[in-house]
Amino acid sequence: LVDSQLRAPWNSVISATVDAARHTLKDDLVSIMIRGSIACGRAVPGVSDADFIVVFKAGESSSRPEARLSSSEARALRQVAKDLASQFPAVSKIELTPVPIADPEALQALSQGVSSSDAVFAA
Repeated sequence: LVDSQLRAPWNSVISATVDAARHTLKDDLVSIMIRGSIACGRAVPGVSDADFIVVFKAGESSSRPEARLSSSEARALRQVAKDLASQFPAVSKIELTPVPIADPEALQALSQGVSSSDAVFAA
């Protein structure tokens, strides 16, 4: 669910990124947060980049035993970022930073939200 405060052209970039990450990471995707100028409301179309934190399950709670993406998943996310940036001229580039979460308590805390002024949950 994209935060209702984010407006065009950012909401379409965010929605497409969330969909692509879901397709790539499937059930191991926990959340996507957008941070930086878009989340803070200071983004400039055609100049600003889109910075995402892609939180994924790792360890025993996931399909991956190690706290990292497989090389094919990492490659797929890099390609997603490149493809989406070319589709949306409002962003100068898209950065997807993968962050593993293996601790069930951390997963619970993350699902309850963050208290940061520069990050907005997108999924």
